[in-house]
Amino acid sequence: MKMIIVFIPFLAFIFIGCSDRETTPIQPIEQEEIIPVYDMAQYVVPDINVSNLYQQKEFEKSDIDARYRESNVTDYFDETYEVFSDIVKINIDNEYEFDYIISGVDDIILHDILTDERYITTRVVSVRDVVASDIEEGVVNGLDSISDYECTILQYLEDYIVDNNTLYSDVIHKRCTKIYTAEGDIYDINTYIEGTSNESYYYAKGIGLVSSTIEDCKSVTMGTNPPSDSCLKTETNIVYIKPN
Repeated sequence: MKMIIVFIPFLAFIFIGCSDRETTPIQPIEQEEIIPVYDMAQYVVPDINVSNLYQQKEFEKSDIDARYRESNVTDYFDETYEVFSDIVKINIDNEYEFDYIISGVDDIILHDILTDERYITTRVVSVRDVVASDIEEGVVNGLDSISDYECTILQYLEDYIVDNNTLYSDVIHKRCTKIYTAEGDIYDINTYIEGTSNESYYYAKGIGLVSSTIEDCKSVTMGTNPPSDSCLKTETNIVYIKPN
């Protein structure tokens, strides 16, 4: 295990008898503080072949300052993992396929088979490390968008309870922020969109993702009309693990 060492000095003194000699200070003693590091390859995917069933709920609000209301959208999806020594194959509802490439010492690569895009994150991390940072292109409301994306390891949790009251141990909390803009014509009206997506992911060692929350808030301005603000929050929680 990789370790980062920080030295913290402290002072110690000794006084010698009742003579006229001055006291002699002892040299500072260096004490080691160990900062834990974590191999994310042990957290982002299971360590055995399994199928994870997830529940996903959506919440909406039309004003950024308002309270969320639960929508009628509740979905379930199944992620099947096939684990090899240097790659983990993921199938989602027999529709989407991804590869987690974990052969590298420094990085983990998520390969989207459908689009052939690759997303790279740091493999060995400590709390507060930035593990991914990039400029991304995408689509928002049918318009081409560009976003500034950054992910940080926020905290290590000895225990974490997901929405269905199941407790998981040895959990890493990763936080991602995406700030994006998009501009173009919708129904022949010039439209400008700006927004922020705040994302939290919780990974349990040897299991993979157990919970996530994505809160996407955006402001849409069409022509000379006032901006229209809205937020969508998506919560995903693991509900069942089935060994294959």
